[in-house]
Amino acid sequence: MKNRYLILAILCLTFSSAVAQKNHGKRFSDCQNKGHKSCILDDLNTEQKEKLKAEKVKFMAEIQGDKNKLGELKARMRTLSTTEPIDQKQLDKTLAEINKIHISIEKKRVRHHQSVKSLLTDEQVLAFDNKAQHRGRKGYGQRSRGMNKEKMHHSKKGKYNRGHQNTKESGFRANLSDEFKEQMKTSHLELRKQLQPLENKLGELNAQLTTQTTGKNVDLKKVDQIIDQKTTVKLEMSQLKSEMMTELRAQLNDEQKVWFDNRHRKHHYRMN
Repeated sequence: MKNRYLILAILCLTFSSAVAQKNHGKRFSDCQNKGHKSCILDDLNTEQKEKLKAEKVKFMAEIQGDKNKLGELKARMRTLSTTEPIDQKQLDKTLAEINKIHISIEKKRVRHHQSVKSLLTDEQVLAFDNKAQHRGRKGYGQRSRGMNKEKMHHSKKGKYNRGHQNTKESGFRANLSDEFKEQMKTSHLELRKQLQPLENKLGELNAQLTTQTTGKNVDLKKVDQIIDQKTTVKLEMSQLKSEMMTELRAQLNDEQKVWFDNRHRKHHYRMN
């Protein structure tokens, strides 16, 4: 009889543990979908919540000027990349200015995260770092574009606009010579070859940055050095893309350039 009660107690404990793990996993998954680092910290006390809110407001205020300037530079980049004659030197100069702002924002973000973690317990810091690493691997821009595409897919208007745009692009592509299409393919292939070692280097630097920014005690000098190296690599990648686009665009007529600008130039100025 005692053995039966013991077995029943063990089964109850096992079941309770499984349910708890399932609920925890669900909460973690829900938070991943929401995209907030702090949402997985479900044991924050009132004081922590207030201080974290203040830190977020402070950080957003610090980078607001950078974001405004970044918007201006990206608008200038679009103008330079579509105005004849294309001035590649000015394009590269603007890319460099965009690069500097990204450096500033990333360094401020690291410091913001460290300020946040200083308000957390060791267990909460672990959860925070895990979430940060998850977002770093997936990529914020990729998720945003994915969500936008999903919303468009479920919208009748979105379906129409997307189909209409594809029809227009198909029309422009039909006017491209077979020789130019082949040249585009060759140029993209060559660009991929040039970008591959840079992407590998960027992956290594991202891994180093993850290591250096894990935990509460961070060597900001080393972190800044890695960020500087990252942005240098990104700038070189952006310049390679920009130069290839300029070379290809120069061979098109006015109508073809409209398609080319819409299809190829709307994202190339972004820093990944």
